[in-house]
Amino acid sequence: DLALSLGIKGIKLHPFIQRFSLDDPDTDVMLGLIEEAGLPVLLDTLHAEGLIKAKPHLEWIMQSFGFMGCEPEQIARAAKAHPGLRIIAAHGGSLYGWEHLGPLYEIANVYFDISYLKGLLEPARVAELIRRKGPERMIYGSDCPYRHPARYRAWFEDLGLTPGERDQVASATLLALLDA
Repeated sequence: DLALSLGIKGIKLHPFIQRFSLDDPDTDVMLGLIEEAGLPVLLDTLHAEGLIKAKPHLEWIMQSFGFMGCEPEQIARAAKAHPGLRIIAAHGGSLYGWEHLGPLYEIANVYFDISYLKGLLEPARVAELIRRKGPERMIYGSDCPYRHPARYRAWFEDLGLTPGERDQVASATLLALLDA
């Protein structure tokens, strides 16, 4: 009730920094409360194995601090357990786990944000991701492109999307999610 009274339009959760798992029963209760409130939730995603493969020097940090991933299979289970919860999976669905997105493509209450993908995935692969999930389930900007926003926007404009796809991803999907 407090979040709603403050006019909050959504919640961001960062499982591996906040040190919780989507598989924890307490997290399930929290997601149920967010679902009841009708708020979308932005999940900062991370595929632990994919991160270590891409950046082996970070393995000790993951182990030392007990950082947990937020992976496609976990997101799929949460989405199915809470069908009224609108989940935005940051970093194109799963940072460093894009080859594991299969379970998320057909789940209607899961959206992907692509704001952070510049330099991580080739533009053609990002456009393919958008078309496979569907532009109406893709967002550019809920997980802000905080590194040089003008360059990220230029990157987005150059993805080779149709004007309709670009408009959908740039604003229409998020506006629909926020009932704006």
